[in-house]
Amino acid sequence: MTASTGHRERHDTVALAWTKAPILDCLGQARQALERFSGEPGDVSMLAFFVDNLHQVHGCLRMLELPGAMRLAEELELLGRAMVDGQVSPRGDCLGALFRGLEQLPPYLDRLRGARHDLPLVVMP
Repeated sequence: MTASTGHRERHDTVALAWTKAPILDCLGQARQALERFSGEPGDVSMLAFFVDNLHQVHGCLRMLELPGAMRLAEELELLGRAMVDGQVSPRGDCLGALFRGLEQLPPYLDRLRGARHDLPLVVMP
């Protein structure tokens, strides 16, 4: 590991510390929207709100250069968008996958702050 690599990892964890609260806020809003949608599957606006929040999280994680966390947020966003567009059924497995992804992302971000390494395999089932 070069000195610049070590410095970059340290910088990412500092930036993550600064942005973690807004990221968690967006994830909380996304979860609430998804819960409302699961109770009222006809209300696609809640699913669209979920997608908007995940888009913000994905963008933030991209700027922080955290590829594993970014990839998970991106996959959740893409699945939500496919559900909004009617390409994927918003029931059963897909909805469950979105909830599981939302549950995995906050602890993964905590691990990143402690370990300073982005290991995407940790969040893969």
